[in-house]
Amino acid sequence: MPDQPNVSIESIVAPTLPKPNRKIQKLTELEEKFYTVHTAGLAQDIEERKLYALRIYRLTVAWLAVLAVFVLLHGWQNSLGLNISEKIILALITSATIQVVGLFVIVARYLFPSGITSKRK
Repeated sequence: MPDQPNVSIESIVAPTLPKPNRKIQKLTELEEKFYTVHTAGLAQDIEERKLYALRIYRLTVAWLAVLAVFVLLHGWQNSLGLNISEKIILALITSATIQVVGLFVIVARYLFPSGITSKRK
């Protein structure tokens, strides 16, 4: 095995960085404020998106749980003495499917915007 050279951390020198362009050096106070506010706004958007995504997920799960209860009640209606019409069950299943898909599309578009903005004339 070849001998490894003795190198200390202090002997390692970082390469010199190029000097920034004048345009970069001269950020005005207003531009710095804009970038600070913009970054804070993006961080807040991320937190709000997480919060609302969780709320919509919980709402969807609750709605589907209620739907599952109705389907189970429909299956056991003879033994429980209930009379739930098939039309009602079909309407619930159809509306739940449309709502779940609709919520998914809305949330997905909000969480992952396409970045395409309409141009105003």
